[in-house]
This record gives sequence, C-alpha cells and structure tokens, in this order.
Amino acid sequence: MRCDDSGGCAKGETCCERFLFGGGRSVECQRPAPGAVCELSESCRPDAPCRTPGAKCVEGRCRKPLTALRCGAETCGPGQVCCGDPPACVDPSACDPRPGYRCTGPGDCLPGEYCISGPSFSYCLGTFDPVNTGVACRSDADCPAGVCYPLTPGKRPRCGASRGVIRTCECP
Repeated sequence: MRCDDSGGCAKGETCCERFLFGGGRSVECQRPAPGAVCELSESCRPDAPCRTPGAKCVEGRCRKPLTALRCGAETCGPGQVCCGDPPACVDPSACDPRPGYRCTGPGDCLPGEYCISGPSFSYCLGTFDPVNTGVACRSDADCPAGVCYPLTPGKRPRCGASRGVIRTCECP
C-alpha cells in the first residue's frame, strides 16, 4: 500500500521509502524486522508522528534530531546544517542546492542506520552500497564488515583518515 506517513499504515507497519531497481524509489507500508529501520527512511508529514523510535519529522523524513553536528573546526547547533566548500554551519536555506552533511558517523543517525558519505554530502540510511558510496565513521568499530565484501572479501574495514568533514571506512 502506498502512503504519505505511517498513520496511513496498519498497526506494526511503517511508511517506508525504499530503492527500486533502475534507480527509482517506492513509498509503501512495510513491517521492518525487529530492531531494523526502513531502507531509505520513514516518510512523514510535519503534523504526523514518526513510528521509528527517537525520530522526528525533518523535511518529509523521520530523522534523529541533532543538537550538535561536527562541521570542520566548528560544531553546528540546533537549527543549523553543515554545508558548502569549505564546510560551515549555516541556516538550512543557505545550503540549497549546495552539498550538505547530515551526519559524520553512525551516532548522528537512528539506531540501525548508517551514515552514508560522498564527495560533498552525507546522510543517514538503513542500508549501504559499498561500491557507490562510503560509510562515514569516527572509529574502526563504526565500520560494518560488509563494506569490504565486494572488494576484499573477509577483510575487516578500518576508519580512514579525514577527508574534510568526514572519515570513511576503508578496506586494507
């Protein structure tokens, strides 16, 4: 069933956005596994509560509310985002369409989400694609074992050197 928020889903279901083959996306009611989150995110409206524990509706997606986010040499406070080159803490309206950072490690995401990173962005997702994006980390413990699977199966990833705002998991 298609949905706008989890209020339109049955008890125990969440309005999840997920990837479709070919690059598309679908939004439908799903039952995430216990302790799991939606593949992309839970969809929401500002006037409807999120079913994902600890989440609030932020720009149409249920996200962990951030009170502080490391952004280069500074820390963004509530209501600010990290974006630009060089990255700086600014009002969210100053970022569009500039790149932005939503997280610098899994602690900025909901439990079960990964901090996905690219050259000038980061965001939280319930899944990761080690071939096309990086996984942000603050320590080796933040790096999921599957990061190395397609490149060096059986190797344990390590948290690499900082590349601007974010450190990413790397395979030995």
